[in-house]
Amino acid sequence: MSDKNVIARFLDWLREGYPQGVPEADACAITYVLKRHLNDEDLRAISKAIIEDRGLSQAAEASDEEIREFIEKFEMQTPEEADIERIHAILAEKFSAPDAD
Repeated sequence: MSDKNVIARFLDWLREGYPQGVPEADACAITYVLKRHLNDEDLRAISKAIIEDRGLSQAAEASDEEIREFIEKFEMQTPEEADIERIHAILAEKFSAPDAD
């Protein structure tokens, strides 16, 4: 993925689709799917957004330590296959077609 425009579009999608923040099951599936397609910097940017949107950070911005812990937590878990398939399908639908904007 590693295109800044794609990352910005993903973050927009994430905030539209999860206005209350990403639930843990979906955060796990999103991280699992994306880590196969993103470089470390992009995965950190998305993880930072998830942490901040879910209010998991005590500060206005997530710290490097919080981001590292978030990624490590979900790297150690395997989400349900149905969650992986659902997130993969949503991402494929959203990002395979050119922007209509």
